[in-house]
Amino acid sequence: MTDDAWPEEAWRYPKHVRIATRCFDVLPWPIGIECLAIGRGLTMLPGPRGQRARAWAAHHRSSRTSQWQLAFDVLSHRVRFHAISALVGARHPDLLKSRIEVRGEEHLTRAQSHGATLLVGFHIGPPGTFLALRLRGLKLLFVGLLDVSGRWHRPAWEPYLDPSETISIHRSDVTSGTRALQRARSRLAAGGTAMVMADGPVGHELCRIPVRGADIILRRGWFALRRLTGATTLPVLSHWTNHRRVIEFGLPLPPPDADVDRDASACSAALTPILSAYVDRHPEQCPLLALWKNGRPG
Repeated sequence: MTDDAWPEEAWRYPKHVRIATRCFDVLPWPIGIECLAIGRGLTMLPGPRGQRARAWAAHHRSSRTSQWQLAFDVLSHRVRFHAISALVGARHPDLLKSRIEVRGEEHLTRAQSHGATLLVGFHIGPPGTFLALRLRGLKLLFVGLLDVSGRWHRPAWEPYLDPSETISIHRSDVTSGTRALQRARSRLAAGGTAMVMADGPVGHELCRIPVRGADIILRRGWFALRRLTGATTLPVLSHWTNHRRVIEFGLPLPPPDADVDRDASACSAALTPILSAYVDRHPEQCPLLALWKNGRPG
């Protein structure tokens, strides 16, 4: 496979998306990302996605002008985050290593000192937090929907995208999620670190976290891993500012309770203020939450 080769999953994108992404990739980072985000954001603003973005903005802004601005920011971040996930313009990892800031790292250090550590991410903020953590030297197994990244093959990134450490769940394969979680369980049972997404369109619903303008639907996969392994479980959030990714580890969730319903309620109670605060601070960085319809991307 050459440096210009597209992986099979990238061909699932419409032709105009593949062409635009590839064209803007020739520009220096982050110019290509910003041109793509601003241009596509403007074209989406009058359409159905623009309507959903404005409905989201109405929950977060009072004036009509600020609502339109937030709606545009939501749409441009949707495109910007896709471009970040696809590594547009990022031909070498060294380009991004210095643009990653980690907060709350003491929570991670403390958790890992006790053994198995489960990191739970969310579909708010920029994607690819697992990759950024690897750039910072953290060894972890990641489970997620990697077939939606649109990322193409780049040899310099291969050490950070080892297939044995980066397990993709395929929506067309109902058993892929079970197999991926089994891999994560084995890693945690060995005292290692694994990261999974707590929300999203795939998996059985555990509960809903109400935030301003929407509900975040938590799935059962991470919850089952936590209960089966007893791993210390840390929420991980990130946001994008001035072309830098800021990653923040939260305090660990409560230890598993023998009563499943009580355990789920305890996790929900711990996560609600964290996620609500994030959405209130960064509503423009929640494009999937703002644009999803019936639990599916819009």
